Amino acid sequence: MKLTLGWNLQTANLLMGLALLVMAGFAVLEALAPLPSQKVVERTMDRRIAKARIDADTARKRVSEMEDARSVRLYEGERDDMMPVVLGQVSGIARENGLSVESFRPQRVVEEAGLERVTYSLTVKGSFPKVASFIQSVDRTQGRLAVTQYQVSSTDSRTDGVTMTMGISAFRKGAAQAAAAPAANPGGRR
Repeated sequence: MKLTLGWNLQTANLLMGLALLVMAGFAVLEALAPLPSQKVVERTMDRRIAKARIDADTARKRVSEMEDARSVRLYEGERDDMMPVVLGQVSGIARENGLSVESFRPQRVVEEAGLERVTYSLTVKGSFPKVASFIQSVDRTQGRLAVTQYQVSSTDSRTDGVTMTMGISAFRKGAAQAAAAPAANPGGRR
């Protein structure tokens, strides 16, 4: 029986030669560009860990700054104590703008993201320019009050007198967050 090289045997030899060539290439690459030593790997990892710690510290400081900025905008104390404070603040802004507060009523309280949003509805009367100035003044109360809506209607077609109904919201720590605050800060207020 005579053996001849067939197509399959030639293909197998070719593939074996290519595999040997690739392995030789990896051996040469390993010799020319060795893997980093254990010390180099450890130093690199130490640098990455130190950078991650610095980034984490920076993030903690930023979160603390944001929480402090938020707490400045929150009303402290009980929810029932907020209404006279907010009414006094709104009445003062109305007087500064030459307006009178006709009505002031609390609306529903909504708790969201650990905060209580207490909404009030108020009605003021005056000239349109003064009412427009009042809206801007309330909106600039250092973030303590948020204008949620307003509706202006003319009271007299012969003058610029208008009546405005406005919705404003004030914020305080939610019930769960307020209960946890004394334990976190036994000395009282910040």
